[in-house]
Formats: sequence, structure tokens, C-alpha cells
Amino acid sequence: MADASDIVISEIQVGGTDSKDEFIELYNNDNDSVDLTGFKLERKSKSGTKYLLVSSAKFSKTIPPKGYFLITHSDYEVKYSADLVYSSSGYSIAPDNTVVLSDKSGSILDKVGYGLATDFENSSAVGPGDNKSIERKLSGNIMIDTDDNSKDFSISYAPSPGEDPKIKPDPKVYPDDVILSEAVPNPDGNDEEGEFIEIYNGSGKKENLKDWKLSDKSGKEYAFPSVEIKPGEFLAIYYKDSKITLNNSDEEIKLYDPNEKLVSSVSYGDTKEGYSYSFDGAKWKWTSSITPNAENQFDEPIETKIKKDKTVYRNTYAEFEVNTNKKSAKVVWDFGDGHKSYKAKTKHKYAKNGKYKVTAKISGGSEDKIEEFTIKVEKFPEKAVKIIGLAPNPKGKDTTTENIIVWNKSKKKVNLKDWSVATGWKNLYNHPIAKDFILKPGEKKTLGRNVSGFALNNKKAKVELRYPDGKIASKTKYDKKTETVKEGEVYEKTGTQWAWKKTVLPNTTRLAKAELKPVEQKNNIQLASAIMQIKDSDLIIPQEYIGKQSIDNILPKQNIVVASYRLNNSTVAEKIAEGIFSGMAYSNSTNNINLTEIKNNDESFIKKYLGGINFWMNKIMLNFI
Repeated sequence: MADASDIVISEIQVGGTDSKDEFIELYNNDNDSVDLTGFKLERKSKSGTKYLLVSSAKFSKTIPPKGYFLITHSDYEVKYSADLVYSSSGYSIAPDNTVVLSDKSGSILDKVGYGLATDFENSSAVGPGDNKSIERKLSGNIMIDTDDNSKDFSISYAPSPGEDPKIKPDPKVYPDDVILSEAVPNPDGNDEEGEFIEIYNGSGKKENLKDWKLSDKSGKEYAFPSVEIKPGEFLAIYYKDSKITLNNSDEEIKLYDPNEKLVSSVSYGDTKEGYSYSFDGAKWKWTSSITPNAENQFDEPIETKIKKDKTVYRNTYAEFEVNTNKKSAKVVWDFGDGHKSYKAKTKHKYAKNGKYKVTAKISGGSEDKIEEFTIKVEKFPEKAVKIIGLAPNPKGKDTTTENIIVWNKSKKKVNLKDWSVATGWKNLYNHPIAKDFILKPGEKKTLGRNVSGFALNNKKAKVELRYPDGKIASKTKYDKKTETVKEGEVYEKTGTQWAWKKTVLPNTTRLAKAELKPVEQKNNIQLASAIMQIKDSDLIIPQEYIGKQSIDNILPKQNIVVASYRLNNSTVAEKIAEGIFSGMAYSNSTNNINLTEIKNNDESFIKKYLGGINFWMNKIMLNFI
């Protein structure tokens, strides 16, 4: 006896004079007989459910070399001279089934799916109608088996159970470019009146559609009567003629030529009411233009541009934005972690590290557009930024002048945007830094309440500078016990120790004496003289400006004397004149700023204007000289 592996299913008829007029034919490609004892024959429905046809207990006999073995329903055993019948008279095959043959070990020898079957070898064979069969192609005395049902089988209009396929004339060749072009499954109003399927003849010659067929996913078919379609012509087939009801979701439409060859097909998921699903020559699209018996028309496509953060950190808000040419477009973000947003510009915080597939669905009329990308979420890297000073009770209004001094100890620029300042005592309240706050390498800088809306208690407080993910970058606390913070008193860190001190502007150096020497005209600025005189050591010059001016001696008086500057840049001159000094005259015609001598023994007046005068004198010299 030969190996059973050469046994194939060679022909299947699903129905003839009635639903039991069916057969399944086997063929032995081997040169030796094969014992079929213990074999099993089953069918599988489109839903995947298996049903027995011939049990292994009732499967017997042998199949001769290069010979056939015919299995039928018991009602047709005599008509077809069957070798074996189904194990029960209640067993039967049906359209869109899969027939499976297994050997006595249970191994599958062959399977054939046809019509809309969901299980097949590579692709399903065409479904045979009544009084037709699907027949495996024969080459010499070998049945062809490429493990592709659609290629191995063809329709037979003259079934030949138990015999070699009858020699038939070559069938008529039909054009492949008579195609589906439009479908309206969900029209406005009554579906039965508005639904249609449209055909387009792109063949270049007129074609009679007699015996062409349309089918839907349920298997409902419509056979065309004798009707001609001219080259370049469209033909709409409405429900009243086809009786094909198109689903409003999950549908498939197929067009077959008279040889049962699938010529054109289209499928869709969800529909849009009042829209047409149309072919543009390359792909199918939804459009608001419904054009039965006419060329398809399409809406302006959605154009989008995605903006997103380059780096995304865990427990830190990342920003996402989609811009589109459709003003009324609706956006649905899916962040890949089970969360969504329905805003075009939004932000999202990921709880875990990893890679996430982000999807933005943009709906703007007839067509939806899907944008997809992958982001990597990482742990936020620690930055060496420390709190080195606090001013809980500065002179003036606390709401505008309270500040924290921070120091970037790293060698890289740091932006504190999305960081936060937390303040309180028993409970700390978080105050985000919502805008850019740049710290250069090594820079010390004042962070005020205009940047983060924190508040510092005048008796005691805990203060934390937090990373965007909520972890602490730096912290400190103070407790005056029974006292309160004096006005102008600051809490500073020197080395490892914190102490209360007199007011010192951030990033500054105290100088006992200071003189700004006259400077020659340079870059269109004439500095006539610049002398600053102040008592004691209250004069403060920003540290980054030290080295730009010489420092000699100072007169023991509370006088500030500033002569005149000449600037050819009127905009800069005007800006300085508007808001910095008292007793200032500005001449637009000459671009001169003249400051008359200011004499005042009021120490508070001196301190009030000292910072502004000192800053702008240095600013002018550094930026324009």
C-alpha cells in the first residue's frame, strides 16, 4: 500500500436537483493503492463550526492508483454509484463551507474552502451554484495541488463524479476592467429607495452583462439580465432591482463574470449617512457627492500636521497638537495606554516607561484621516538645580516681590518649564512653572511669583523645587518660631549652612567702593562721565558685569551723580528714559538722556533707585560699547 499523502479532494458538488444532490470526490495521485480505513471526512461552516460527514469508524475500503473514490448522501448512493455514503442521512455540505479530509492518525491530508469560506488553502475556490461543481485541474493523470484552492479549482458546468474531468471548450474570456465604482449603503431617507451599487465599463468596448453577478457578504446574489454597458459608461443597480440590502457596517460587495471569476470587490467598515463610497481609480473613498450613472466626484482631502514633544518623560505632561485645513474637524487622540483626548491641542501624562503607539483620528466631513506614531516614555533625568536663597518678606508687596533664588550647578542649560515649586508646612501645595525659565550653566537666578504662583509664609515654610515628574530636585525649610521674617531679610545658603541675612540681590557682588570711569566714544555712544557715589557698602553691581568697569574710590556722601549719554539709537534711549529714573529729561531731537544731579539724604530713596540705575548703566556699556 502507498502513502496516504497523495490523496486529494478532486471535485465537490454542493447541490443539484435538491439540497441532498451532492458529492465529494477523492483522487489518488500515487501509483499504488491506498487503504482508507480509519480516515475521516468533515465540513466546517463559515463561522468555523465543524460537522462530521464520515466518521473514522465507518471510513473503509481502498482507493486504486490514479483512481477515484466517491462519497455521497445516502439518497444518491445508487445514482452516482458511490463508494461510501455519509455516516448519517442528516449530514450534508452547504455553500461557503470547507471540506476537510484527515488520515487515521488525525493529520489533515487536504482541505478545500469555497465561496465565502473562512478556512482554505491560501485563498478560497469560487463557490459552485446548483448543478455545477468545482473541479481540481488535471495535468496528464496528476491532479494539480499547489496548496491554493482558488488556483487549483475551477467551475465545471458538467460535473463528472467518479470520472476524469470532461474535456470542455475554453470558456469565453470576459474583460477584467468592468468593475465596481460606487456604493451608497446608508443614504439620507429611505434606504430601499436610495441604496445602489454602481458598475463602470473601463474595457474600451461595450459589454453585455447577461449572467454577470453581484453578491454581498451574506451571499445574496443578483444576476444581470441582458443589458449593455458602453465603454466609459456607469450603470447604477438600485435595491428595487437587485434586492441586495447593503449593511451599514462590515460589508463586502463582489462582482463575478459569467465564468464565476471574481472580477471586482470592495469592503467597508462603518458608513457615513448620506455619503457615497466611491472608487477614484486608485482607491476607495467616502465622499459627500452621490453620482449614480455618472463620474465620481470627491471632496477636498484632509491635510494635517502633527506637533509633539521630542522627549516624553514618565509622570510629566507631554504636549500633542494636530493642525488641519478643516475648521470643523473633530479630533480623537488615543495615547496607547487606555486614555484618550478629544482636543486638537492637548497634553497627556504617562504613568509608566515604555513605547506607546499614539493615534490621532481626524474627522472632517466625508473622509477620516488617521495619523500614527510611536513615542518612547523615559524616566525624567535628574538636573543639578538647587535652591540657595529665599525672600519671604521683601520690601514692597509680597505678592509681586517674593522670590526664590535657584542655582544651576550643571554644565548644561536647564529650562524649568513644567517644573514646580511646592510650599507649605504640614501640607505642601504645588505651583507649576508654566513658561520658559532658562538657567545657563552655573547661573544663579531669581524665580518670582510671576513665574510660579507660590507663597512664602513670614514665619515658617517648607519649600521644594520639583521635577516635572513630581520628584524633588531641591528642598529647604525655615522656622522663625516666635518671630517673623523681617522686611528685606533673606534666607541664604552659604556652603552647607543656611542663615538669615540682609537683602542681597541674586547673582550679585557687594562692593565697598565703586567708580565707573569715563569711556571714549565707541559704536555711536558717547559716554561723557559716569560716577556713582554711595555711602558704606550698600552699592551692588551684578556679578556678570564685574570686569567691565574699573573700581577705585568713592566719596562719603549719599549722592548719585550721572552726567549724560548720547545714543544714536533713539528706541533704546527712549526705553531707558520712560521707566527707570526720576529727574530725567529726554530729547528726541538729539537722542540725549540727561540726568541732573540727584541729591537726597533719604536712605530709602537711594536704595529704591540704586538697583535700576546700576543695572541700566552696566547694560548700556555692555550692550553698546
